[in-house]
Amino acid sequence: MKSLFLSLALLIAGYTSSFADNYFQDTIWMKKTDQSNGFYMLKFSKNDSIIAGFGYQKTIFYEAKTGNEIARIDGNKYGFFINNDTRFIRINNTRTGIEIIDMKTLKVVDTLESDGKSFGEFADITDDGKYIVAIVQGGFNIWDIESKKIIKSYTSKSEENLIKITANQISFSKIDNQVLISLDKTYNISNSSPPKTKTISQIIVYGFENLDSLKSFSTYSNFSISKTNKYIAIKTSDNKNGVEIYDFASKQLLHKLPVNGLNVTGMEFSSDEKYLVTTSGPDDNKLIVWDVVTGKTIKSNNDGSYDNFVISHKQTNLACSMGRSLILNKSPFNQTSVSENIDNIPILYPNPTNGIVNINLQSPILGVVKIQITNVNGNVLLNISDIIPQNNMISLNIAQLSIGTYFLNLSSNNFHQTYKLIKE
Repeated sequence: MKSLFLSLALLIAGYTSSFADNYFQDTIWMKKTDQSNGFYMLKFSKNDSIIAGFGYQKTIFYEAKTGNEIARIDGNKYGFFINNDTRFIRINNTRTGIEIIDMKTLKVVDTLESDGKSFGEFADITDDGKYIVAIVQGGFNIWDIESKKIIKSYTSKSEENLIKITANQISFSKIDNQVLISLDKTYNISNSSPPKTKTISQIIVYGFENLDSLKSFSTYSNFSISKTNKYIAIKTSDNKNGVEIYDFASKQLLHKLPVNGLNVTGMEFSSDEKYLVTTSGPDDNKLIVWDVVTGKTIKSNNDGSYDNFVISHKQTNLACSMGRSLILNKSPFNQTSVSENIDNIPILYPNPTNGIVNINLQSPILGVVKIQITNVNGNVLLNISDIIPQNNMISLNIAQLSIGTYFLNLSSNNFHQTYKLIKE
């Protein structure tokens, strides 16, 4: 059986066409979830040892190093790690309050003060873990987590002809705890029946102390603010230049990035504020690393439909949700891929292939090689151990696989990479 598969040639997506097309070369592990629609949000614990996946049915906790499931709890509301990752704080399942869960017992051990208002879908926590803000009926509240008391409350002011307010996101700024909230305000602009309406989308920035409105930005729905409040990235409805980067203090528009804003699923700055990562879903299927100063593309990967992503606090890893798969990758910042130095990365060809695929290792790999091919759901279809490369080459035959997209995992004592492989 082994000799049959060793008669093949193995290569992986995109190196023959473009290094930029190979995101899955950075994959550390990939796990399939039983959540029917995957995860709508991911979070790293403060020490980066745990990844929380927020599914539409359950919240599942994974060991970041291995991808092994640690635990799961009912519900899917926004949550955050606190108390050195020993506690997890979140909006409760009925959206009537905020609860604290012990990570060892997975039991609710405390709740925060309630003023009887119902909760929206969105919340955020300060980087130091002291305060949490959440959308509530008519506005938002801020709690001191240690005292569990509501310390500030904002109620939206009434406006003439305003018929609906929809909150898309709420967040603390990184250094001064200003509150940023993305709102859609819908107004009645006629007396006709049915009435004509107009929706205005804004990010409004509130000061922490008095909750005064400090500034606003036009937006489509979502935003990301950099570590020192230097930049803010805003998603728009433009299908050609759909992400805008502003100087946060001056509100000066710096760049319009050429992506379809309607398909953008995530945005996050690197901790040094040099780069912005964006991901896109169906029709675009891209992860792009942008240079914030120039607005130019540093790296682009077209290997999957990204639902969302999160970068670890130490900037060493990136976790992303793709359909029912949770994937952990090397960070696009802390590796040679940012500078596109690919001298020692294996070349796979032809890719796509109708049967034979070759792997040119380019530089010697120590010891024997193991190859594993999985489908997009993480199911292992081919597993070959103890391969000895001949002249730094491996050939495989995947003619027995159906037409489609697969992932090829190549590993040895000194090397581990994962690639996308297309059978046509």
